Amino acid sequence: MSLFKRTAVALFILLFLFTTKTQAGSFWFPIETVYPYTVKVTAVPDLDTAIGVIKTRMGEKGRKSNGCVALFPDTYPCTSAYKKDYSVWGYKKDGGGKWNLAGINYASDPYIMWYDNHNGYDFSDPSYTGKSVHAVENGVIKLVNSDWGQVEIEHDINGVIYRTTYTHMDISTTKSSLIVGTTIYRWFKLGTVSNKTPAGISVGKHLHFVTKKKVGTSWKIVDPYGHWENGVEVEPYLWE
Repeated sequence: MSLFKRTAVALFILLFLFTTKTQAGSFWFPIETVYPYTVKVTAVPDLDTAIGVIKTRMGEKGRKSNGCVALFPDTYPCTSAYKKDYSVWGYKKDGGGKWNLAGINYASDPYIMWYDNHNGYDFSDPSYTGKSVHAVENGVIKLVNSDWGQVEIEHDINGVIYRTTYTHMDISTTKSSLIVGTTIYRWFKLGTVSNKTPAGISVGKHLHFVTKKKVGTSWKIVDPYGHWENGVEVEPYLWE
């Protein structure tokens, strides 16, 4: 085989591997016409499950330090003991320095991250209200909760199991098609961006989106839009 042919074959193989990898397991973005990191994000996943410790998608780590602030005192009051997903606490970065993460409300101090161990993304720009929310990948509906406007879908991606959860949607016009156990396909319409919660709980209109990966018998929060390692952004692909 000539050098030209060998080069052409090698380039074809590399191109095939590259395009296959970039397509494998890459979840679509759930809101119509909206894409990650070009939008207003008010919360992101904490990739460290330990209570009182935080790890961001940028690889930054920190721990609870500066006490508690009750941003929503009626719903999430400060308590004497820290509780996961309960109230908002101040975190300082390990080793000091400013936090470098888009989407967190810093208040007026970039050295303090106010955070509540949130386990997913909140996409909250007012322009999203009423926009369609779609399944990010093929899967099976595992849960439908009308009180919270919530749908959970399980995905098998090359033998790795994930679940995505979409919350606070208006599902009044799609509920009849949201049947637990039903197989649905990527871009299946689940509802629209809204503020659905049980009576007495007030949240702004937004989509709360969570991705979990099954590890053994438990579920691990993962970031489907990539993460940072040693200062380099790692594309999500299969989120390994």
